[in-house]
Amino acid sequence: KRMRYEYENMTKLAGCPQILNVFDYDDSSHSYLMEQADMNLATYLQGEVDLSFDDRLKIVMDILKGMSYAHSHSIIHRDLHLGNVLKIGNDYVICDFGLSKDLSISRSMKSSYTQKNNHLFVDPLALSDFTLLDHKSDIYSIGKMIDYIFTYNAATDNHPLKTIVERCICRDKALRYDSVDQIIADVEMTLKLQTEEDRKKGIVSKI
Repeated sequence: KRMRYEYENMTKLAGCPQILNVFDYDDSSHSYLMEQADMNLATYLQGEVDLSFDDRLKIVMDILKGMSYAHSHSIIHRDLHLGNVLKIGNDYVICDFGLSKDLSISRSMKSSYTQKNNHLFVDPLALSDFTLLDHKSDIYSIGKMIDYIFTYNAATDNHPLKTIVERCICRDKALRYDSVDQIIADVEMTLKLQTEEDRKKGIVSKI
């Protein structure tokens, strides 16, 4: 039942390039085919010692676009971590919607009370009760992933999106972003301001 539920939720998101494609559910074996990937994000990061800022930003933006699409279709993931993001060529796609929930269905798949997420990325407010995970829990996980992606094997823990991360993972849910689209807008604004600041420094340096 859970395999069928995961497959159905993923087919609802088939129009998004940042969500893994699935095909041909087999009722007899309770299985389905999926797009082949190169590796998951955790493995990729472990093998890369010198990722540029642009490389890291590409990963983050693909995750944000995928989760924006999922949330816009009322699907929350509830199990976001580096192992559930796959690298396919130069793109990154979100997979494993086995613990996802379709908020548009009142009698959706019941969740257990058992912790199933990677502890580094799960919303601590839901550690004692998995059923408390919601779209703002996805936002918490996104924030932790952004921070990890920009600090892993980096020279410093500081990065331009640090303020965005802090809002994503705020313990007070009311202070977190209300949507992934808000995160994307803040990322774009931060990058724009950073570019403008770099341009000003370049002018001053020339003067």
